Amino acid sequence: MDFMERMKKTLDRGVEASREFLGRAGDTAKDLSEKGVLRLEIRELEGRGKKEFARLGQLVFDHFVKQEKSSITAKNQEVSEILEELRTIENDIAVREDKLSASDDGDKEEPAQTDGADSRDNS
Repeated sequence: MDFMERMKKTLDRGVEASREFLGRAGDTAKDLSEKGVLRLEIRELEGRGKKEFARLGQLVFDHFVKQEKSSITAKNQEVSEILEELRTIENDIAVREDKLSASDDGDKEEPAQTDGADSRDNS
């Protein structure tokens, strides 16, 4: 094999390796973007959950302290609505965490095998 053929073969391998790398880089960027969105949604849901817990606490405080009542139950309409919202938030968070977990499991696959070729041509 003459010098020009070896150079062409080496360049072709470099171009193919670059193509593969860019494809994987694009997939990785997309995956990171999707994970980032899921994490952001989880944080937003957690924030909504904190607000609902605060509403529940305020409701209970008002009920016991301001209205001087001795008990409150989950059958109370306001309490029931808040508890339902908290359940919904909890379920929504679990769904997103499952997606993140499934995505992370996919990241643990075996790395792509290389053919052992490098920039040297042993011909």
